[in-house]
Amino acid sequence: MTISTTANRQDYTGDNCTKVFQFTYKILATTDLDVYVDNCLKTITTDYTVSGVGAPTGGNVTFVTAPGCTLAVALVRDVPYTQATAYPENNPFPAASHEDALDKLTMLVQQVRELTIRTWRFAAGSARAAGGYVVDEPKASTYPRVKADCAGIEFVTLTACGTYADPVTTKGDLIVGSSAGSQERLGITSGYTLVGDSATGTGKPRWMPGLSVELTNKADAALVAGDVVGVDTDCDRAVVARNVQNCLGIFVVAPAAIGDDCLALFHYQGLIRNVKAQGAIPRGNYVRKSSTAQAVEDTGAAMGLQRPPSGTLGVALTAAAASLVDVLFGGTPLIGTEIAPLELSPCDATVSVGAAAPASVRNVGVHGTDWTWDFSNTVEQCLMWEKVLADCLLFAGAFFHVQSRQAAATSGTLGWVVETRAVGDGDTWDAAYTNSDTVVATNVKAVAGAVLYQCIQLTTTGWTCNRLLRVKLKRDINNDNVAENAKFMKGYIRFL
Repeated sequence: MTISTTANRQDYTGDNCTKVFQFTYKILATTDLDVYVDNCLKTITTDYTVSGVGAPTGGNVTFVTAPGCTLAVALVRDVPYTQATAYPENNPFPAASHEDALDKLTMLVQQVRELTIRTWRFAAGSARAAGGYVVDEPKASTYPRVKADCAGIEFVTLTACGTYADPVTTKGDLIVGSSAGSQERLGITSGYTLVGDSATGTGKPRWMPGLSVELTNKADAALVAGDVVGVDTDCDRAVVARNVQNCLGIFVVAPAAIGDDCLALFHYQGLIRNVKAQGAIPRGNYVRKSSTAQAVEDTGAAMGLQRPPSGTLGVALTAAAASLVDVLFGGTPLIGTEIAPLELSPCDATVSVGAAAPASVRNVGVHGTDWTWDFSNTVEQCLMWEKVLADCLLFAGAFFHVQSRQAAATSGTLGWVVETRAVGDGDTWDAAYTNSDTVVATNVKAVAGAVLYQCIQLTTTGWTCNRLLRVKLKRDINNDNVAENAKFMKGYIRFL
């Protein structure tokens, strides 16, 4: 038979289920295959078996244990570099064994080709392709480098970086240098900002605590550490120097030499966000909450000598465009929030009129006592809360968090339905709920007393500051399947 395919290997990805993998080329013995899983050579019979020896279309490798998910599986032909066909004198011409010998020669050529494909090669048009490269004898703990005349590869030791001989020490680390030319590792520091440090005279970067923002310095002179700057009303995201005694500016220059007309780091109190703008807002003016939900409007006062007007939220860094504006909000917000979450405690819940009520249960434990509302798994029951949305409320989203537990080691899923309505001036108090969101049924912990934490982003139609927010909570008995009461422990609404 002829060899009509140039294939010499087959590559697959394991899925923790498939055991049989096909190869589509001829082999002369079961040992003519090298089988790799995750780059590890496996052992025939112990790890796998081979079928299809001698077949021109190949055969199968069958694993004893299926290769795991995402693991690379490679079936590579590896024919011995020998010639085992004999031609005794005066015997009839051995056509079959002769063809196998020719097939083996073809396989060996394909095998060598597969090896060369995996090697470092010159491009066909390279000026050095004909001569090749000479590689020096390897040396322990050294690194390969192209020689200065490009005539080959040499092995060198890296230049020491201070006390660190190898600069690749920890993922994410930096190598910094001083004015004297020495080097050292600068480890990553969580919660800090990297700034150029001129205060110590070293001229190298270091980590500074606190929040920073990158703005353009439009001062006539270089700023230095401790200078107070204000928003430049003539340029987007820029600052100019201000008199520290007369200005209520909210930027303070970080300890770094930043020069003139350059990007630099400034410490600040607050949070920059791109928010909805109601009407025209000049750059540098103070802004406040507008009558439009989740939007700001101009106070008519520019940041400067006067005290910010009542209700001020922050200062505009850009002029309002396309109903959007960049605002630097004052104050130091909680991480991930701008206002405190709304707590939905069992203690301040009320039972919705006309609906079945969950049971209020006092739970006495070994280490503590609490009250829970126990929701039935067969009867729809409701709780209700009324909360006031904070003054000057601005948020990008709201999330409902709920904590519950099971009395017994019960398995199954538990879900909730949250309905909300924001009631404002002139609204009907006792109207249908505006929004409804479902907390998808989640597997409980199947351990007696183990707490289940669930969360969902809420629909916030109609929510705005100073409105009364009505919240109704129901167990999703139509979609969950825990055959036991669910003990509601606590819930809260978090704003972003």
